[in-house]
Amino acid sequence: MRPARHETQHERTRLSWNRSCLALAVLTLAEIRLSSVGHPILPAVVFLAGGALVGGTWWAAAIRQRADAAALSRQRTLSGGRTPAWLAACAAALGVVAALIVLLG
Repeated sequence: MRPARHETQHERTRLSWNRSCLALAVLTLAEIRLSSVGHPILPAVVFLAGGALVGGTWWAAAIRQRADAAALSRQRTLSGGRTPAWLAACAAALGVVAALIVLLG
């Protein structure tokens, strides 16, 4: 088995963050679908809030991935980031909103 190259590691990391953001986007679309029953303005609010969370997560992940790739290519230590915590907080927030829509709707 040959060792993995750094380029493929960065590509896998970028793709995994893209998949995570796609999962958040799908959750946002499901919440829009759930909130559209009986509430005229709620789907727009969910769309804007979910879009901001997904876009912010993708943006933060892209910046962190570029910084980590640059640090690894210069053989420096990686910076400790808050991007995974941000992703978990976004997923939890979208889950709470979905639960509230189901319970109150």
